[in-house]
Amino acid sequence: MKVVFDGIKDEYDAFGALVAVLPTLDFGEAATGRTMPYGVYWQVTQIPEWTFNEESEIYTIQIDSYDNSWDATDIMAIQLQVHACFDWCALAVLGYSHIYMMRELTDLVREEDCWHGIDQYRIRVTV
Repeated sequence: MKVVFDGIKDEYDAFGALVAVLPTLDFGEAATGRTMPYGVYWQVTQIPEWTFNEESEIYTIQIDSYDNSWDATDIMAIQLQVHACFDWCALAVLGYSHIYMMRELTDLVREEDCWHGIDQYRIRVTV
């Protein structure tokens, strides 16, 4: 749902400390030739949920951060700011009541030519 993804981008844009260490955050995939560091967020799952008279959507969103520094210091600083920005944040989701955004997974992987930070969040919005 586009409004959830817009809410994530708006939260990122408003959090200067994250933008300072991760200058770009793209939805889906990074633009070709993107300079590191950069981030990409995308939907892993979307699950509808109905309880009595309440209709909700539960999303799992992954935020991937990439940095080509030799050591992990910079990518760890990026992940620290991702957590500061998104852990339990109050997303503005147009037309829905935002319930929560909760981090469920964090990982750090050294790939062939870069560090890859992985953060997964569960987001619940209610109609």
